[in-house]
Amino acid sequence: IHQEEPQMVPVRHLVYSRASTDAQERDGTPIDTQDWACVEYAQAKNWTVVERIRGTASGSTLGV
Repeated sequence: IHQEEPQMVPVRHLVYSRASTDAQERDGTPIDTQDWACVEYAQAKNWTVVERIRGTASGSTLGV
């Protein structure tokens, strides 16, 4: 039986950072910190980050 070698599919990643309060949104620092921490983590894992998304929403208003 002939089996083909599995081909590696490149994995792409995105970073999603979220400020959950108006004060965090205005200040910007926590969301910047989250964003850079995620990017640094991805770089340490040798992952390719193809998009960075920022959001603002309170977990209590998301209807979860």
